[in-house]
Amino acid sequence: MTKLRFYLPTVQTALAVLLMFLNWRRAPLFTGLSLDSQISYAINCPAALISLTVARVWTMSTAAWVVVIYPFYFALVALLWYAVAVEVRGTHGSLLMTKLVRQKGFRQTADAVLVGLGLLLMLLGFLNLVFSHRWQREIAMEIGASLWGLAIASYYARDFYICNRPQHRQPD
Repeated sequence: MTKLRFYLPTVQTALAVLLMFLNWRRAPLFTGLSLDSQISYAINCPAALISLTVARVWTMSTAAWVVVIYPFYFALVALLWYAVAVEVRGTHGSLLMTKLVRQKGFRQTADAVLVGLGLLLMLLGFLNLVFSHRWQREIAMEIGASLWGLAIASYYARDFYICNRPQHRQPD
């Protein structure tokens, strides 16, 4: 499983770099995101949301995008998939939660917050998919957000259940 913690972030980051390079090389046929960047943002939706939010807050030139935002996005992609690789290893709940949060009350709160954020991400992706008028061209990001939200909410809801289920008592 140690190999998974190395290979999964490496392959996903290389895929993100490749898709963004193809996006940069290709002239856009329409205004908006090209299919390459849509696929990269959909696969890595949590990392894309953070980097795109930073890019919206901090307006910069195109050269600064290449120097600042893209490396920041790629670092977030590697961190995201490293966390996924660590979490996939856990068969009895979240490994990250057990390592980061030792007290049961804080772990329950962290699980509940992550379930809420997953549901919010899923809802925002779904609402943007349904009510956005640009759905004919840019649909991958919304689908990615909905699927990532569903995965995050269901995984941490399961962890919340595992953390709170009563322990089976042995008969005396």
